Amino acid sequence: MVTLFEKLKELQDIIHERFNLERELEELPRNLSKKAEILSRFKKTLAETKIKLEELKKQRQSLYYELQDCSLRKENLEKQMDNVKTQKEYETLDKEIKDSAEKEQNLRRELNNIDREIDLNKEEEKKAESFIETIQEEYEEERQKMAALEKDMTGRIGELQNLEAQITPGLDSDMVFKFKRIIRSKQGIGIVAIRNGVCTGCHMILPMQFVNDVRKNERVMFCPYCSRVLYFESDQHEHRFEPLVTEAGGLADVLEEE
Repeated sequence: MVTLFEKLKELQDIIHERFNLERELEELPRNLSKKAEILSRFKKTLAETKIKLEELKKQRQSLYYELQDCSLRKENLEKQMDNVKTQKEYETLDKEIKDSAEKEQNLRRELNNIDREIDLNKEEEKKAESFIETIQEEYEEERQKMAALEKDMTGRIGELQNLEAQITPGLDSDMVFKFKRIIRSKQGIGIVAIRNGVCTGCHMILPMQFVNDVRKNERVMFCPYCSRVLYFESDQHEHRFEPLVTEAGGLADVLEEE
């Protein structure tokens, strides 16, 4: 059974590293997708700014033509003053000139407001384009790094799977399946020693008969409290393994983990 426990310890390290790599590999696209979401959001904002800018330019053009017509009309009305013959004609023409002048002033104010708004939107457009360019470069750089990292991690996972395949032959498949689930749920530690009648994984005191059964090395036994595989460690070897500070948990925790 000593050989079996040594195999399980080696298998534990391999499986724990593989699980960590698989988890990191799963997280890689998520991290990149966050930057893609930011990029997409700013591209949408830029598109909306461009649409608004085009609408403002159309409004400005329309106001400009209207202002030209208004100015021309006022000039024509002023020229007609030379031909006025009656007081009534003068008053009517004077009112039209004043109305045209007031309208001209209002149109100029509107035109100035639109010009300011156009300038603000142009500034926002430049800022958005600059920011998008920066984010795009960062995104592409991270994408390339992620692709290279993903390749390395996938290669390492393949190596670990091959190592695992070299160790598992001859081991009970159900026991290996349970052992993997324990490693996943117990922070990578699936096999621990019994020391002075205590499980060094959860620090629970074990029944003496149970400890004796583990000591016989007749079969693989699991801690009834934290579910880890147990092996007996005599006092003279205690310095080789440090106690683990982890939470206690039953076999039901492992079975319900996934």
